[in-house]
Amino acid sequence: MKKSILIPLLAIVPFAALVSCTGENKVSGRHSQEAKRLLELLDTLGDTGRYMYGHQDDLFYGKNWSFKDSSDTKAVCGDYPALLGAEIGGIELGKPISIDSVPFDLIRKKAIEQYGRGGVVTISWHMDNPVTGGNAWDTSDSSTVHKILNDSACEAALDANLDIAAKFLSSIRTKEGTPVPILFRPWHEMNYDWFWWGEKFCSDSEYVALYRKTVDRFRSKGLDNILFVYSPSQGFEPEDYESRYPGDDYVDVLAFDAYMYGTKEEFISMVRKELGIIRDMAGKHGKPFAISETGYESIPDPNWWTGTLAPAIKGTGASYVLTWRNAWNKPEHYFSTFAGEKSASDFIDFYNLPETVFAGDLEK
Repeated sequence: MKKSILIPLLAIVPFAALVSCTGENKVSGRHSQEAKRLLELLDTLGDTGRYMYGHQDDLFYGKNWSFKDSSDTKAVCGDYPALLGAEIGGIELGKPISIDSVPFDLIRKKAIEQYGRGGVVTISWHMDNPVTGGNAWDTSDSSTVHKILNDSACEAALDANLDIAAKFLSSIRTKEGTPVPILFRPWHEMNYDWFWWGEKFCSDSEYVALYRKTVDRFRSKGLDNILFVYSPSQGFEPEDYESRYPGDDYVDVLAFDAYMYGTKEEFISMVRKELGIIRDMAGKHGKPFAISETGYESIPDPNWWTGTLAPAIKGTGASYVLTWRNAWNKPEHYFSTFAGEKSASDFIDFYNLPETVFAGDLEK
């Protein structure tokens, strides 16, 4: 453990005493005590200039290994990521494994382990198209969202999917029966057209209705441990970010997905500009904010962590950043470091920065 912090502090400070930089308390009566504590942690991190490091699927598989007790992050720096990302695409089909071939039982087990060590869990969902039966990228029917909102049979198909996911999320509990708080990210990257819920395939009002329907359905199932994350992809202006915002009663965390494709300077400029847009909105709406996905595929720059990612985030107030997965079965498809990888030593320097937070910093 490199430095002490946060969870012990949150355990003794009254909820009402923890406020954001807006001066407004963010705690909602809809949330479980554990979810409230997580929301307060995000507020505290942002207000103090620190942020959690997260990695998608880090405990399920990594570079050159899969489905055993390991972690690419821990193999390099000796600590687990503060934030574990998981994907539940495929849960709606009744299959035992996700679209990333991860058994749902393993997702449940590792999510509970992550929470037990003081860490945080975030979950995304690339839901199959409930109208066509295709996958999340099946945009062959451009009226899918409209049909869900206006056709009873299509609505029932979506509701059945939501209920299956709600049952799974409800099952992620400690041995004492405490539901693990989860940052849940539905209908992400909606400002582009690669998913059936993208901007080309539904109006702003239809997207908002879909998002609200999802939140309402989960709440009706008693899921008070869920914090909902709103996360378009990079390349937006303030009006774009706000146009599909579902509303303060339906969103707990503001975020966006940001990948590096061009130069270091272009990436840093883009991230800081768009975090600035989100920060302004977060201040108005009383929400923490974060980078919900990022990465530089294959990490060509060995100093990317301290030379690019850290400068992009430093001082912005973002409460976490999640790098995408290290696929075990695609040699060049990795977005974080691993033992022997060229940026591993720089990642250790990133780990040792005073602003970065890993699981060991959150131990209870």
